[in-house]
Amino acid sequence: MAPVRARSRLMRALTGAALTGGLLAAVLQSPAVADGGSPAAVTAARPVEQAFVDNELPATSPGRQAPAAASAAVACEGDGVSGKRVQLLYIRGDADPDRFNQLLPEFRARITNLNFRFASSSDPFGGHREVRFVQNPSTCEPTIDTVVLPQAAVNGGPDTVRAEMDKRGYNNSNRKYLSWVENTICGITWRGIDDRPDQGNSATGTGLVLSGIKGCWDNRDVDVHELTHSLGAVNPSAKYSTPAGHCYVYGDLLCYDDHSIPNPPGKMIEADPDCHDGANLLDCTHDMYFNPNPAPGSYLATHWNVANSPYLTSNGTPLQLPTGNVGIVNAHTGYSADIANSATGDGTRVMTWGYKADDLAQRWNLERLSDGRYRISPLLNNTKALDFNNDRSRVVDGTSYFTQLWNYAGTDNQKWTLRPVSGGKYEIVGYDNGCLTSPTTAGTVLGVWQCNGNDNQRWRITL
Repeated sequence: MAPVRARSRLMRALTGAALTGGLLAAVLQSPAVADGGSPAAVTAARPVEQAFVDNELPATSPGRQAPAAASAAVACEGDGVSGKRVQLLYIRGDADPDRFNQLLPEFRARITNLNFRFASSSDPFGGHREVRFVQNPSTCEPTIDTVVLPQAAVNGGPDTVRAEMDKRGYNNSNRKYLSWVENTICGITWRGIDDRPDQGNSATGTGLVLSGIKGCWDNRDVDVHELTHSLGAVNPSAKYSTPAGHCYVYGDLLCYDDHSIPNPPGKMIEADPDCHDGANLLDCTHDMYFNPNPAPGSYLATHWNVANSPYLTSNGTPLQLPTGNVGIVNAHTGYSADIANSATGDGTRVMTWGYKADDLAQRWNLERLSDGRYRISPLLNNTKALDFNNDRSRVVDGTSYFTQLWNYAGTDNQKWTLRPVSGGKYEIVGYDNGCLTSPTTAGTVLGVWQCNGNDNQRWRITL
């Protein structure tokens, strides 16, 4: 089975220039702050820096936008204002209409998407990360301030917006200001180039992040992309980096052809099974800029790792899925992972069969292990585990591994990563990055094939 890769590299171009008029001000203000949530309290000298300018972005694959309920509620963090936090702002010109209430549902959807991207890029890989927002301490809901600037500053572009924000004190060393602006820029942020691994890294300081509401806003991942730049991605020393601060690996939310890809390769590449087009992960190779659990001595263990940013938290609830007495149902074929003849001896094949919620041969327990992977055990006999055969002499079709039951021994071929994709579905990924794959014929053994993003490698975990 050759992998199929649909490459829709739709880019969002920078457009237009002028805005139209109106007046009025804010709602939903941040609480009063003692630790600098309001502008100016603690201001650090700005390091020598680079502007990360995006006039286009990696396309988010259709259907891969974070679903509205994909993420657990944003983690509650203390009093909502202390320490390093991401402050959300709505910026408009003094001649623009106040559209805050109109845009509030979209703001909330973007908050969900932002948190989901960090959680889904960390939960399967040995840790949990969420954004540490300025928030209402009683509800935990991130707060959004409105900032009204002179119309000429908003219309003038990112530099004039930034200059005006600096004048007003939005340069607190304890804040990243993720700002939704009523203009036509795509996205931009500024930060120092610094790959030191400690908390003295300049990326731990202040940062203004601008996302134009009339620019690339149809792709919610513009917020993820720009904030992650501000948090320290992608440094020039990183593997697969470009001089313009991006990377050139398919499927990564910081990677696209920014016209500065080194030659060789001179083009986008497929660097890792996790990096298929449309994977929509932060650091899909897990060694460029973000990994919650880097290997000792690896690049991200010795250089700046965005997963260590103080603007992120490991608190909160990992993306949830049912774990006890569940069905594992393929999203494409509708077939369930079924134990052949309801047997539980070592070597019993796991195959496709029409899903029946009351069939014990199709019921499984999921146990999350300390490294973030899962043991998948049959309800019929919890001493066994879903195991994929990696003995080439026993491969049944000459090309793929196959799945079976085996007595649980804690070996890597009995541990699986449940990688969230769209709509509550998961890729079930083995230790060698092969994906559990459903054949299209009932009664056929489940294979473990190279991950390719196809629907027959996407599974629903059902009660």
